Amino acid sequence: MMAIEYLLLGTLASIAGVTLSLLATWALAHFVFKLAYTFDWASIPVAMITVSFLTLITGLANSRGISRHPPLAILREEG
Repeated sequence: MMAIEYLLLGTLASIAGVTLSLLATWALAHFVFKLAYTFDWASIPVAMITVSFLTLITGLANSRGISRHPPLAILREEG
């Protein structure tokens, strides 16, 4: 369940990041540098897959210790 959550979180982050980066580079090329905007379509899925799996790996590595204990024990330690 945690893997699905982290994978979805990474996918949403990659969609937002790619969209914002495309908009920002278009705006820079168009308004600042007065150039025609072109980009490599192949780099978009590579970036999205990379970000999604890095988020999955990092999230699972960081929550490794928490998932070994029952929820009530974790809450008692924090409180």
